[in-house]
Amino acid sequence: MVDFDLKLFLIPVGLALAFMLWVIWALEKEIRRDQRHSDAIARAKAGSDRPAPNSAAPDEHRSGPGGF
Repeated sequence: MVDFDLKLFLIPVGLALAFMLWVIWALEKEIRRDQRHSDAIARAKAGSDRPAPNSAAPDEHRSGPGGF
């Protein structure tokens, strides 16, 4: 049989661990939902307001002849 003092310690620790796992699960679920929402918005924007990329356009990120 488990000592009474050990029971008084393990019950709150078990409850705290269960609560922490539930919080982590809920946060991961929310992150996945937000990511799907962001992806849907990005797909909608990519199809409507952006022109097709032009391969003849100069690269604006280069700062000099060496590209440095």
